[in-house]
Parts: sequence; C-alpha cells; structure tokens
Amino acid sequence: MKRTTVLLAVAALCLGLASGCSTVRNTWKDTKKLYKEYVDTDPSVDLTDEGITDPGLQKLARLFGPVDQQLEKFIRVYYTQDNPPEPEWCEQLKQDFPWISGVAVVNKDGSIRMQQPLISMRQLEFGPILDNENRYSKRGLAASASVDDLGPLVYVGAPFFENNEYAGAIVTWFEPRVIVEASPAPDELFMLQPEAVLWPTGQDGEGAGQGLLSANWTEILKTEVQGERQIGGGLYVWQSRYIGQMPILYLTQAPTGAQAKEAKAQAAEIGQAAEASITEEPPQDTAVGTELPPETVTPPPSL
Repeated sequence: MKRTTVLLAVAALCLGLASGCSTVRNTWKDTKKLYKEYVDTDPSVDLTDEGITDPGLQKLARLFGPVDQQLEKFIRVYYTQDNPPEPEWCEQLKQDFPWISGVAVVNKDGSIRMQQPLISMRQLEFGPILDNENRYSKRGLAASASVDDLGPLVYVGAPFFENNEYAGAIVTWFEPRVIVEASPAPDELFMLQPEAVLWPTGQDGEGAGQGLLSANWTEILKTEVQGERQIGGGLYVWQSRYIGQMPILYLTQAPTGAQAKEAKAQAAEIGQAAEASITEEPPQDTAVGTELPPETVTPPPSL
C-alpha cells in the first residue's frame, strides 16, 4: 500500500514538473518574442518613405530650408564667442556669412568699442537689442527687428563677459531681403516677425504680406509652432523658429492642383538624391571610421 502511494506521488510530481516546464518554456518564448519585437528591434531604413507627404509642407520646407540653415550656422558660431572679439573675428564672421550687413561690439552702457563697417548707410538702433540684459547675463541670445524707409533690419545680440561678468553685447545686423536669396524661389516665401513683414518688403503693396500680419501670431505661437492658416482668401502653410526670444515665421501659399503635383515630384527627386548619396562609396582619401570633431550643440530656443 505504501509502495503504491509513493508511486502515485512520484507520478503526480513528474506530471506537475512536466506541466511547469512547459509553462516556463512558453512564457520564455513569449518574452523573447516581445523583447525582439519592441525592445531589441532590428534597425531598418525605408528609403521609399517620403516622410512629409503634405504638398504644402513639402513646398515650405524646400523654400525656407536653405535660408534657415544659414541662420542656424550663424547662431552656432555666435554661441561660441563670449569674450570681446578681436577685429579679425568680426571680419571672419562677415566673410563666412556674407549676408551680414555689419557687426559691432557694444558696451552695456551703449558705447561702441568697435564696429565694422565703421560707417553704415542706415541709421542703426542698438537700444532695443541692448535692452536684454536679463537674457545676456544668463548667456542667452536676443534679437529685435526694425523697419525704416529702406526696409526691415534684424539685429542679433550675443553677450560678452569680462571677469566673468556681463560687460556688453556683440551685435550683428542683416537685411532679410539678402538672406532670403538663398531660397530657390524667394518670391514665394514670406518671412514675418509678429509685428512686421520681414520679406517681401512692400513688393506686394498692401496685399498678402500685410494681410498675413492680421493673424494674432503672438497668441498663436503660445500653443503652436507650425500649421496652416486661412488668411485673406488664401491658405498659407507656416513654420516658426526663434532667434533668442524673437520668433520668425516662414510662410508660403499652399499649392493646389498642378502645383501640388510639382511639389510632390520635387520632394521625390530630393529623396532619390538622398538615397544615391547613402549608397555611394566614400571617397578614396576618406578614412572610414575616423571620428569627426563634435559639432557645437545649439541650446534650445527660448520662448
């Protein structure tokens, strides 16, 4: 009797172990599947994916991209300079960014240490750009815009320090009509600051450019950075970017019909060019695997 009971117990134990082992195997199998599917996934690049499929956004990206790239490169250089620059630095800045009209080193009391060119064809207003000491003392950039008879002018200020204390600003100014020439179709691109048209400068009279200012951009930018807006009977696609505390808006009229097809075709050509560049072999004089120097990290724009 005892022998039979022991045998039955052993049999039950084996069945339990077999069932448990099966459960463990299934659980481990499911765990590996989930890990492979959601955590340790195989990377892949879909070169056929156009990314942005909206024709309006494709058109806007094509128009403002080259312009904004120039601004981004300029801002990166500006963030690296926090000492009073030498004349050679200012000259090099103008050579690297020929769309810049001038650069000045201004003490916080408004006195000018250095200015290139020494004489400007326009009346310069350094007051508004210097009224940003709170930003400068925290090593932030600032920007302002003004409009006179010759058109809009954008000022960009970066602080410089002496004995680790804010001493003044490096001020650069440029005309939007010059930098917008980097766009493949400047006449289709608008640049705004919430209170002023930066481009085009009156070439459309009191039409679209001024009409775009009718939108309450100050309120819109509190919750949005990109979108579409019906203004003056036209649909406009827009994107914002900040230089310091000042927003700049790029806009273009949304394409329709044949224009939409053309925008999509241009985006496809850009995608094909990108695919070709990825598959090309590196030049023979390029050392594959050589580590490149890190780029300067651009701090996020301040709202």
